[in-house]
Order: sequence, then structure tokens, then C-alpha cells
Amino acid sequence: MYNTLAQQLVGYDANGDIRAFDTDGDFSSTAAFHSSSVFFNFSRLLTKDEMKKGTFTITFVTGGISGSRGGTTQIYGDYGAATSYKVNSPAGEYGILYRNANEASAGLLPKGLIFYQAGVVLMTGSVFADMTAAVAGSGFAWPGMSSDLNFATASFGTMLNSTASITDVSNGVRDQLYNISFNNTTELNSTIYFCRANNNDFNYSANPTYTSNSKIVVKDNNPNEVPKTYITTIGLYSADNELLAVAKLSEPLKKTPNDELTFRVRLDY
Repeated sequence: MYNTLAQQLVGYDANGDIRAFDTDGDFSSTAAFHSSSVFFNFSRLLTKDEMKKGTFTITFVTGGISGSRGGTTQIYGDYGAATSYKVNSPAGEYGILYRNANEASAGLLPKGLIFYQAGVVLMTGSVFADMTAAVAGSGFAWPGMSSDLNFATASFGTMLNSTASITDVSNGVRDQLYNISFNNTTELNSTIYFCRANNNDFNYSANPTYTSNSKIVVKDNNPNEVPKTYITTIGLYSADNELLAVAKLSEPLKKTPNDELTFRVRLDY
């Protein structure tokens, strides 16, 4: 599972090997990797085009069991990522998670990674590793890492056991997960077109109701009255004269040979 996500999110090195998740994103060190990690994969329905940079926070509690979460809380977020993020991923842009804004500004102790377009968050295992109390005897440890959260629940003791299943890990994280918050982003492209109707253009309609007995109905049987039409729709055509898009006016607009009109059409895509 780790290699599958690493292949998609961080790619391959110069030797063709799958890269590990680098803690600071520069891949210059051979030791600073997130080797034991928990992943959160968000659906496209929630993230839209991408998760907005600088808005993500995830909160854990340090006590309680499933259905009764309690204790103190610890918040992690992509602090400062709105102006400082990485672009060396095959999956797009990503940021680094920290325990607080001060650690982010100093570049200290990265706690995970967030891949904005992919909608994937990685939390390092050291966030969950409790080297005291019940977990100290579980047989599991992240050497050289200290815990941010002092978990002392049975669910986490099971989770951190070296033989824990994916279900054990998932249940353990879910028991202590308190809140996840972020804004999503939808990219909207717009093009403005100006369509001009000269005085001698669009003064006749192909609608069969425009004439009756070979007479223009809107003239009210007065041959001296100028013809008039009411513009309701504007079509945008390609260079090959293919209809590409249709715009509707909010209300019909009168057009006569005495008028010249310019329409401003915005195409969103």
C-alpha cells in the first residue's frame, strides 16, 4: 500500500526505484523519510479540483474510546502552504504538515504531507507512537521518534502492535480522530466574447411565425414600417462554422435596421 501511493505521489528516483515520502520534500537526504505512515484519502466529491492550500487542519484527541472521545486535543495543519508548497510531485502540488505555525516558519519537525490535487494526506507514525504507558509494552516502536500525543487507550495499544492489521490501525486512528477541516477549490476558466450586430444584420427571423400570407407579422400590415426582430439567443461558432455554445439573453432584445448592438458574452468552462 505504501509503495502504491508512493509510486503515484512521489514517483521514481534516477535509478528507477520508487521514492519514499520525503519529510521536507526536497529528496536530498537519504534518511529523512516518512517510513511508517497513516494515509487519509479524500473523495473527489469533497476535494473538487483540489484542496485549498493553507486551509487544512486535522485534530486528534489524546483519550477516550470509540464513541467517547476525550482528553486534550492536538491540531496539525499545512501552515504557510498558501505561499510555500512543493511542485516536484507527479501528482501535482503538495504541502508539509506541522504541529503549529511556529514550527512551520522554522521548518522544524514535519508531521506529514498533503497532496492537494490528489486529495491524499499522509500523517507520520511518530504522531501516534506513544513510548510510555500501555503502548510501551506493545512491542512496537519508531526508533528515534517521540510522540506528540500521549495515547493510553486499548485501541491504540492494539494499533501500535507490530502485528496489527489494517483494520486495527484504521480503528485506532478513527477512535482518536476528532475533526478534519479544509476548503476545496473549483477551477473556473472564463473567456469574454464581443458579438456585434450591425444595423443591417439580424433584422429578419427564420421562425415560420414571423410571416403570414407572405407578410411580416410584426409590421402590423403597414408596408412603411421597418421590420424588427427580438434577439433571444446568441450562438458561438468555430472557424469551421460548427455551433459550439449557446447563450441565452435574460429577456428578448428588440432589433431594427436603425439599431446597432454589441453583446458581451462570457463563456465559463
